[in-house]
Amino acid sequence: MSENRKTEPEVGQRLRQLRTLLAPEHLRDNQTAFAAWVGIPYTTWNNYENGFPMDHKVAERVIAKLPGVTTDWLYSGRTRTLSVEALDRLSEATPSTEAKRTD
Repeated sequence: MSENRKTEPEVGQRLRQLRTLLAPEHLRDNQTAFAAWVGIPYTTWNNYENGFPMDHKVAERVIAKLPGVTTDWLYSGRTRTLSVEALDRLSEATPSTEAKRTD
């Protein structure tokens, strides 16, 4: 990845939350296994979690594999379109008000 590209740390943080809280349990602690499940190289997923811009096609692939997660939440952090289950799981692991439903 080019060092000139703008990073998106908030999106990277949400991607990490997505993997560690919302993915199937056997994938949560393993970036390599999660990346393979999504169908991309580990290094690409690692770059995304570190804030490099995510390809929209990859985002769509991730959303398709994780029902209840939306691109609205992924890119903006707005939770109004998350499923109740996804919001509950994020809220349980987030000590702040960050994961509460927003409009």
